Amino acid sequence: MGISGFEPSFLVGIEPFVGRELCEVALLEWRPADRDLAAGTVAVEFVFEEGCLRIVNGLDENRIEVGAAHPDHIRHRLGR
Repeated sequence: MGISGFEPSFLVGIEPFVGRELCEVALLEWRPADRDLAAGTVAVEFVFEEGCLRIVNGLDENRIEVGAAHPDHIRHRLGR
């Protein structure tokens, strides 16, 4: 097992963020136009100067995504 219960294969792609300063944190609520089984689930987004990293609910398992979030997410920024 890797960091916090994630398999090492799920951590591929996060190397650019290791050791970097965190700029912002947000909760992303999944609200697709065509309601689906995952509607209402929440992802945690970490924003760095180098880009974004999200921990999302993959329904049967959590996963890590890198890059811009899907536009069907409603962003709830957490204040500093």
